[in-house]
Amino acid sequence: MKKKKDSEWLYEKQAMAKKYLGVKKKRIPIRDVPEEINQVAYTSSEPAIYIKKDSLFTKGLDDHKARAFRFGLFTKEMARLEFTNFNYQNKLAETLEPYERNVFRLICSIIEEPAIESLAPTFIGGYLLQSLRYATKRVYDCAVPIDSGKTPFEEFILALQQFGDMGPLKGSFKTPAARTIFYRCSPCASDAVEETDAIKRADLSLKIHQISKPLWETEAKSTYIDEKTLSEFEKLLSALSMITGKSSMASAGFGSTIDPEELEEEADFSKGASRKTTFKEVNDLSEEEKERYDEITKEDEEDETISLKEEEEEDELSGGSGSLSADGNDEDFIIYDETHKGDLSTIKDYDPIEDEIDVKGCDFFDKLVRTELELAEVEEKAATETSIEKPFDFPEIDKKYKERSYKCKNITTTLSNRENAVLGYNKVATEFADLIHNSYKRLKSLFAEEAEETVYKSSGKLSLKKSMSSTVSSKVFTKKVDPKDKSNMAVMLVIDESGSMSGTRIQRAKTAAINLAEIFKKLNIPLYVMGFTSDTEGADVIHHHYAMWSSATDDLLKLTSIHAQANNFDGYSVRYASKILEKRPETHKVMIVISDGQPACNAYSYAMDGYSDTKDAIREARGKNQNVLGVAIGADIETLQKMYGNDFVFIKSSEDLFTGIINKFTLMVKKW
Repeated sequence: MKKKKDSEWLYEKQAMAKKYLGVKKKRIPIRDVPEEINQVAYTSSEPAIYIKKDSLFTKGLDDHKARAFRFGLFTKEMARLEFTNFNYQNKLAETLEPYERNVFRLICSIIEEPAIESLAPTFIGGYLLQSLRYATKRVYDCAVPIDSGKTPFEEFILALQQFGDMGPLKGSFKTPAARTIFYRCSPCASDAVEETDAIKRADLSLKIHQISKPLWETEAKSTYIDEKTLSEFEKLLSALSMITGKSSMASAGFGSTIDPEELEEEADFSKGASRKTTFKEVNDLSEEEKERYDEITKEDEEDETISLKEEEEEDELSGGSGSLSADGNDEDFIIYDETHKGDLSTIKDYDPIEDEIDVKGCDFFDKLVRTELELAEVEEKAATETSIEKPFDFPEIDKKYKERSYKCKNITTTLSNRENAVLGYNKVATEFADLIHNSYKRLKSLFAEEAEETVYKSSGKLSLKKSMSSTVSSKVFTKKVDPKDKSNMAVMLVIDESGSMSGTRIQRAKTAAINLAEIFKKLNIPLYVMGFTSDTEGADVIHHHYAMWSSATDDLLKLTSIHAQANNFDGYSVRYASKILEKRPETHKVMIVISDGQPACNAYSYAMDGYSDTKDAIREARGKNQNVLGVAIGADIETLQKMYGNDFVFIKSSEDLFTGIINKFTLMVKKW
């Protein structure tokens, strides 16, 4: 049962990723929140969206509503990427003392959420928007009373969160200090809720941060150690983030590029961020309201007063709490004057019918996951059918190997952990998405140029234009030349998996393999990926077969398993790859070999010269009209270049590896 649940959660994240692609027209990975992080959802600088599957907010919910809640978190993070200016928030944070920054980040998150909820309808709707409102309501429903806070600062944060979630404050303040500071911050918070400019919202958050400083400064400053070590106060901030369901501030994203005035016209302030709260001066109250107000303030004057900064401020911090509603008026309001400080409450403006996710909404999200499961079953079947094909058996690769009876071991790669493979593959594909797309467009454009070409010959159809030319030439006849069909190709990617490739080199090779797989899949060009090593596992040469002319999802995910092992018997493996490539029916056949150095294995130590053997293997492959491209990512550049000749490229960085291969590959194709 647990395995099924885990599988459903994996496909739920895939459904979220597809929804993001549908709305934003670009990809983003959806990942699990690591166990050590106290967040229910957040966005990282990659960017990537992180969602916690099980939390205090899903406890007690059936599976359907828990899924709807998680989609609400996803929608909130998607809106956050759209409307929050993370760069500006981080810029403001850098101006603060290190011990002040995490408090600012927490306040930013709390202030930001009701605003982005009101802006969300400008680019999403339907059940996604409904799930966002449901998630907000669920967080509010699970909110603990403000008087459960152990310190004035905790009371303040809990109240600020409930204020942002648009519900009335639960419980009452225990300390006048928290009540007073909250009252002072409420106008800024109220303004931020309906502010469409992300920069101005961040400025208002900074103002709240400064006003609330007396509540947290002493403890934050005295316990702060460094940015890598969490003090007890920093742990408290982390815990408050979990309790309030707020996201941490990421280091990427630029906020909305839409004009704030345009956003304001389209924003929905009727729900989620609508605050029907009015501030009234005492002089504006009716006789009945004044009478009630006097009763409240008389009771609260008996509360003890607390000093926040200096002793001279002590008299200014006494006050009362409570809210006052006028008869016949739908709006709540705060009463204030120079002496007494009123409490803040808002009406519960969530419609229990509209904002409680309905059956249709739950069914919608369930259907998304069911669709992903069905697609996965189809792909799994296709992948299984494709993977039934075993690696090719070539008992006699070359005559000079035969007498030595080298043992070749061929291994079909399997996925040991599909979820990790998905995460690893998507991370690379997302990071290089722009380069992949540009390379795809570049090759597609090159293939589109293929057309019938007219050339001039000494026989054929007479060209009137050419015959009337003043230039004397026997080539006055035209002849149609069939296109070379450059896109009709098969590509064999061969990767050196020797021990010297370990670390960054094998990672760069793996990245290149994934990027090439993405491009060729889009172009419908069959790709075979094979890794080679030697002198291990009881064999003279070992071949790991990953994608075997298949672009099925599970076959491409196997590319994340590319790894470094022992030695490298290059000549044998190049000949083996050439045999595989020879079986293809395509017009053009390309072999790309990625290696970090010259051949080195036991066979080359006593039986033959590795350099000569590999060079012969490359020459033989080219003799079969196979294009062989050598890619060096190591130190033995001169040796490798002598072996591969002109079709050779040396790469320095991870990004250069991919672009270098594509550039050389494109030049090769143009020559056909």
